Amino acid sequence: MVLGPHRSGTSALSGVLSHLGGDLPKTLMPAGEGNAEGYFESLRVMAFNDRLLNALGSDWKDLSPLDLGGTTAQVFESLMSEAVQVLQDEFSAARLPLLKDPRICRFVGFWSEAFSRAGYEPLYIHTHRNPLETAQSLQRRDGIPIELGLLIWLRHVLDAEAATRGRTRVFTNYKALLEDWRAQIPQMEQALGLTFHRNTGKVRQQIDDFLTDSLRHQQRAPEDVRRSAQVADVVRETFQILESWAG
Repeated sequence: MVLGPHRSGTSALSGVLSHLGGDLPKTLMPAGEGNAEGYFESLRVMAFNDRLLNALGSDWKDLSPLDLGGTTAQVFESLMSEAVQVLQDEFSAARLPLLKDPRICRFVGFWSEAFSRAGYEPLYIHTHRNPLETAQSLQRRDGIPIELGLLIWLRHVLDAEAATRGRTRVFTNYKALLEDWRAQIPQMEQALGLTFHRNTGKVRQQIDDFLTDSLRHQQRAPEDVRRSAQVADVVRETFQILESWAG
């Protein structure tokens, strides 16, 4: 699972991993103005997550805690069975299924169980971006105020981090991926205990061509997070911790 907030480089990371041998879902969301190179995520998984959010009276911009534990056992099992079927339909007999949708950050526990029931061992790659860049990108795309965008970033990274404690996971960041993606891959392989089998010279060139400067429309220095009055202390401190974990 690729875990990260909206507009934080999850698509770029998923694109790299798909080049290296990660198996993409069958019903891919088409590329659009916001992601000209593609989103690399399942339309069915996205639609399912939107249904989960709607059932909880929420949406992807909501900051409230989400808990499927309040549903009845019958409703939960029905949702879980449907999620497992979606995964089986989307990935069939894939060796290394690549699941990515920023909404999954709010439902990591649910999708981890679905992954296990579908016959896969869940592994987690966390990625983040300078929160000011994410907030500016959300403002540009969706008209979301900067302060709310920063809190959306925070809600997603905190939920995803808490839900994967004690599990097999690794942390990276968008800036490092764009600057030297080659250095990130061995760290991921070692932490996750796997090998990306398509890491060839030809594929590496394809990834170089894929990771262009056009993927990063908003650029802010880490120092801006420390200095900006718009950034709450908890956002600033969380960013600092994630940066240290990403190495």
